[in-house]
Amino acid sequence: MTLDEFEDEVHEIIERILNRLQSANLLTTQSASQAQVEILQSGDLVVELGHLIEDFIEQRRSNTN
Repeated sequence: MTLDEFEDEVHEIIERILNRLQSANLLTTQSASQAQVEILQSGDLVVELGHLIEDFIEQRRSNTN
């Protein structure tokens, strides 16, 4: 994965997280359970982002050795 590809993926995931959090915020006035689902899915995206960053760092370290 190149640095540009990494940057694009990170930006995409961050945008998805922010969109879900915004949706969850709007849903709190309508349905607390739906807001909880959105928040849980946002948490899953944060985990996905963490894995992406870890994989990228591991890949870069492997390439320098």
